[in-house]
Amino acid sequence: MTVPKSISSAKTLNPVKTPLQINKQVDFAAICESSCDSINLKKISASLFEVVCIDGTTHRTYEIIKDGNDDYFKIGAAYVGGIFDGDNVIGAILLSQGSNKEFAISITANGETQWIPDHGVGVAFAVEAMSIEVDGIPIDWVSMANNAKVAGEKIVVRQHCYCRFSNVNIAEFRVDYTVGLDSTVKYGWAFKALQVLHVNTAYSLMLPTNQDVLLTAVTALKNSITSSGDESTIYFTEEKQLIKSAGWLSSTNVNYIAGGTTGNPENTMFVWQRALEPKIYFRPVSNIDLVTGDVLTGNGIIGVAEITNIYGTIMQ
Repeated sequence: MTVPKSISSAKTLNPVKTPLQINKQVDFAAICESSCDSINLKKISASLFEVVCIDGTTHRTYEIIKDGNDDYFKIGAAYVGGIFDGDNVIGAILLSQGSNKEFAISITANGETQWIPDHGVGVAFAVEAMSIEVDGIPIDWVSMANNAKVAGEKIVVRQHCYCRFSNVNIAEFRVDYTVGLDSTVKYGWAFKALQVLHVNTAYSLMLPTNQDVLLTAVTALKNSITSSGDESTIYFTEEKQLIKSAGWLSSTNVNYIAGGTTGNPENTMFVWQRALEPKIYFRPVSNIDLVTGDVLTGNGIIGVAEITNIYGTIMQ
């Protein structure tokens, strides 16, 4: 198998416009969908961009932020707020900045174990420069001035990186992010082994929240737990490998929601009750061996929103 040239056409779930999907499961990504008027690509610095979905005087913003130790740009903080003097102002941060969301894979190769992407040691290095397109037109993001904006209706970010352990390229991966007028981030990734290696665990969707705003994790079956912050891990037994969606709500900040839906089947879903940035995980793969040419793929949708009493709507 070969890594596809582009993953932007990778199969994703078809979101619906109501809270209930097949088998009466809640689709949190679909709930977060909402038509916006336009999208701005905004350059903050060489290592940080914002994708701002503007709907009148409000916005939903998703960061694209570079890892500190290598070349990879991941999905950063996601927040909602108002538009003032033409700029997006933070109202509430709903997904935290530093923790991975779109994928993470623990790999052992040549006697070394690391997480991909970066978990403190640089492992992802560009095969070719990251590309950004606005409405199908390539943008020279390197030359953009800080705080410059490019407006459009669809923004696509593409990356192709080597996974490098001790100067050896043990794998490669491609990742696409697409933000359209439905105000969510759709992503797809493909990871290809360049030698024999072991996958300790792989996550296809992660949702690290801001504990000061959202603290109740809710599954697609509407089972829930309010994170205690005691660092323990909670598995939902009824869900087993049946669900593909989950989200964060609050019984006090009832109008906010952060959620995601993965396209990967047979996921084990759990919540790590961290004191800071408690996190939902979907794990489709663990403890498998790959040989040269083997490919793992994943895709999903992430969204945030401010919706009147969304907590009551879902939890009723």
